[in-house]
Amino acid sequence: MKKNIIFIVIFLISFNAFSQDFISFSDRGYIEYYDNEYLFIIILVNDLNKALDIWNVPNVTPNIQHTTSVKVNDSISLFIVYSVANKDEIDLTYNLKLRNPNGTYSERIEYKGLIISNKIIQKRILYTANQLPMLIFNEEDETGKYYFQIEIFDFYDLVRVFILEFNLEQ
Repeated sequence: MKKNIIFIVIFLISFNAFSQDFISFSDRGYIEYYDNEYLFIIILVNDLNKALDIWNVPNVTPNIQHTTSVKVNDSISLFIVYSVANKDEIDLTYNLKLRNPNGTYSERIEYKGLIISNKIIQKRILYTANQLPMLIFNEEDETGKYYFQIEIFDFYDLVRVFILEFNLEQ
């Protein structure tokens, strides 16, 4: 009996540690991650069009302003930059969930299969994701801390989970 309990405890600890290896958290309005295959930079922005304009200026290093808050009736978006090092072909997609201040997931804001890129790209070049949703909160939404949960996949294999915290203010 003791051996079974010890095995279960060790299994649960190992499983929890393994799953944490795939999760990155930030409350700074941006997050960076890289390994030997991928580089991801995810930035929370209040003006997606302005971020895209800044990104597309040729021969200039982009300085995209991140945010940690959004006001009711204003927008917040993800700005995702990525690169690959050792892959010739990718099919990068992501799921986006919104966790409310009360800890539940939003039923009205959940996107699956958003496209980052599904083509052959040059290695070690920075690109922006193809689909970048913009969210606008209204007066009915509870103010407080929200969390974007971004699950990135390559050919249906989980690459990484990112959680970005932000505040909704009046």
